[in-house]
Amino acid sequence: MSDGVEFIHEGLQYLNTARNGHKRRKVFNNELVFNLIGLSVEKLLVGLCLQRGHMPMDHTLAGIVRETNRLCPMKQPLIEAIQMMDRVQDLCSLDANSQCIVSDLQIENLLAMNEQVASFVNQNTKTPINDLVAGE
Repeated sequence: MSDGVEFIHEGLQYLNTARNGHKRRKVFNNELVFNLIGLSVEKLLVGLCLQRGHMPMDHTLAGIVRETNRLCPMKQPLIEAIQMMDRVQDLCSLDANSQCIVSDLQIENLLAMNEQVASFVNQNTKTPINDLVAGE
């Protein structure tokens, strides 16, 4: 796999793990699912940028969204949803004693946003996502 396809494939795997993990509450807490969603969004958007011949230089979610939006215009509500996730990550301290509290409702909304990102990438990629999933 090349030209960002591997990134997109990994992003889809993270999304699938987040979806399944959200159903397995004894194993996956909301903080872990939140981080899986973040990884999925990042991989999907970087993969799309790579397919367009561009490696994003800003590796925050907000920065990746800005760079992706220049290559493939995104709808404002999706941009805002991803930027909101970036702000939540900024609020979560790196201090081991601090925990990032993410509610069940936030996880549901973030999973829906992640699905929208996957759909956006599918609409703008050279390799349809269905082909990537079938190739697993």
